[in-house]
Amino acid sequence: MLVSISCPLLFEPSTSWMYGNSLDWAGLLVMRLNSMSLEAYMQKYLWGPLSIQDITFHNNVKPDVRKKLVHMTKRGNGSVYDAPAPSDEKVNWADESYHDGEDADEFGGGGAFGSAVEYMKILHSICSDDGKLLKSETIDEMFSPQLNSDAQNAFRKILSGNGNMELGAQVNYGLGGLLISKDEGTNGKGGILRWSGRPNLYWMIDRARGLSTFYASNIVPFGDAQSLKMRQLFEKEMYARISNM
Repeated sequence: MLVSISCPLLFEPSTSWMYGNSLDWAGLLVMRLNSMSLEAYMQKYLWGPLSIQDITFHNNVKPDVRKKLVHMTKRGNGSVYDAPAPSDEKVNWADESYHDGEDADEFGGGGAFGSAVEYMKILHSICSDDGKLLKSETIDEMFSPQLNSDAQNAFRKILSGNGNMELGAQVNYGLGGLLISKDEGTNGKGGILRWSGRPNLYWMIDRARGLSTFYASNIVPFGDAQSLKMRQLFEKEMYARISNM
């Protein structure tokens, strides 16, 4: 594990922003401080309190999770790791896979398998501040901007290059994802937190309006234009529904 997450420091903290392995190291710290695997820790403090059955780092030891896994689909003829293909290209089943879930490593930055329904339980717990996972002050910190101006500019540049987020003037990084920190109607609650995953997965927590959503697909490469359009339509519909409640 240590070799796979080791990389050189590219810049001093707070001077820029880049994808890295900091969450993986945080996961390692959690394991060492608690003398247990990350799987066991999450089972005790995350999945257990929310009655989550179908999330694991090792789908080989949870047959129900392995049985429910969907195969990836791919737009275009390139690799699953390529830039997004033109939206008019066909979608076919992908032969390549990312990870089979049978190794011993457990990373804080990713690598777990699970269902969208079970993942929504985590988003809902944070959105509703129900106290099952986190203290209110911890959630407040998650929805607080973490980057100074230099790091914020680098963050915006990287994400805008991906073409996967609508980046307004008031974006920053919260502890957990992209923070739209001054969206209209937030009532001082810290705005909207959102992030995404490689198979065009998009989750969002709008704390002020009490809405959490998760658009889950199985199409690659990441940044697929049609998937982004569908995610936007999905969120628009969810906002319309809560406005009529």
